[in-house]
Amino acid sequence: MVTPRVLFIGGWGHHYLRELAASGARAMTAAACSDGNDDMARLIADGLVGATWFDDPERALVEFAPDIVSVGAVYAHNGRWVERALQAGAAVVSDKPVAAGREQLDRLLEIVAARPGARLATELPARADAAFRTARALVSDGRIGDPILVTAQKSYPFGERPGWYDDPTAYPGTELWVATHAFDFARFVTDRRLTPVAGRSANVGLPQMPSVDDHTVTLCELEGGGTAVVHADYLRPPTATGHGDDRLRVVGSDGIVEVRADRCWWLHDGEPLDVTDPSMAIDPGVLLWDTLADPAVDCTADSLELADTVLAARHFSRASGPRGTARPFP
Repeated sequence: MVTPRVLFIGGWGHHYLRELAASGARAMTAAACSDGNDDMARLIADGLVGATWFDDPERALVEFAPDIVSVGAVYAHNGRWVERALQAGAAVVSDKPVAAGREQLDRLLEIVAARPGARLATELPARADAAFRTARALVSDGRIGDPILVTAQKSYPFGERPGWYDDPTAYPGTELWVATHAFDFARFVTDRRLTPVAGRSANVGLPQMPSVDDHTVTLCELEGGGTAVVHADYLRPPTATGHGDDRLRVVGSDGIVEVRADRCWWLHDGEPLDVTDPSMAIDPGVLLWDTLADPAVDCTADSLELADTVLAARHFSRASGPRGTARPFP
């Protein structure tokens, strides 16, 4: 079997395949390059023994000819390299957002339509998490009946962030960077599409970075007739235990399932039961690697649907009127 050639572009985001390369869990020939915005990508290259370094990502795409490209650029620039990698014939793993605007998403749709078999997977760690995978299995098995009301939360402390967070052309919105995860685990667990219908975002608590929305809320129609509320924020206290606070509550016609504090709880009769199945957890990098290789998993459609959903959420949040001190995304 030919060893896949994997190119890492940029130094931001997760880059879960880097951990596979560094550990030797999957055989690959690695190369790395900057996304053209900063020197963070050197951290990727320095952690990969024997990786080839390219100063120019365009040259890397041509000369290295990767089978797989892992994109983790300054956030609003991911889509540019997703486009170029797909055009070069590579399978792509990207941190979100895979598209920072409607025109970019339309170009991705055109590329995928013209290239049957194109593979694009978004880095979404909740899909590898035991609690969320347990919740998905419960819903799939009919243990709560039909999903009717969904509430999904993603919460982080803001902490110290690079200055480009205050540049809308580099940081494309809290919906696209943070809330994306909450939209996805709501979709993943319920297996129901979410269609944004209203939203609002604002900056109330981060005057030092007025272009960043410190919170965002989106109201969605849930496929099947229900309703979903997705919210994300940068308001978690910096002294709180744990970096993030991911929560999901799915109210069904015959029960409730919740994910909180990394556990899955099922309420049907009596007290909530902790039903988390730790054996369902999978390494995020392994999940991505195997997903790219499995044609039965339509990761490309999932990625493009999620991009469409969060872009719609951003549109509604910007159209809702006064937004504190934040400026609209151009």
